[in-house]
Amino acid sequence: MRRSPIARVTLSLALYLAFTSGCGSGPEFAEVEGTVTLDGKPLPSVEVVFLPDAEKKTQGPTSACYTDDNGHYKLRCDGAGRAGALVGTHRVCVQDIAAMPPPAGHPLEAEFRSRPHGLRVPQKYSDTRQTPFHDIEVRPGTQTVDLKLTSDRR
Repeated sequence: MRRSPIARVTLSLALYLAFTSGCGSGPEFAEVEGTVTLDGKPLPSVEVVFLPDAEKKTQGPTSACYTDDNGHYKLRCDGAGRAGALVGTHRVCVQDIAAMPPPAGHPLEAEFRSRPHGLRVPQKYSDTRQTPFHDIEVRPGTQTVDLKLTSDRR
């Protein structure tokens, strides 16, 4: 039995659609924003990083952003080219970007070395193993995740 060219194209198109639709749509993301505070006060200019927790079966790209002058953040997943974070369980780290040195040879390198540096963010929040934010659940939809940090001096 010989098939016509139209039948072959139709069959090929049907097979293509069957294999490219449905389950293979990729990971699900959700919009996440919130405010970072330290001892109840907004914390500007810090980096917020949501790391998918593979131990809890969440695997995929990391999401990160910086807080504004009011401590507000809105996550972005540049690895996936979209806003938000992967749905699932995450470890969350907060790092003081004001205390991070610029790259060698950067015009601000000398200025950075000349000023005193005290970390505003306690070290435990920057370490993936020590962060108290180790079971942050990102659910489908839009959500607010406020991160309330406390200083070590308390």
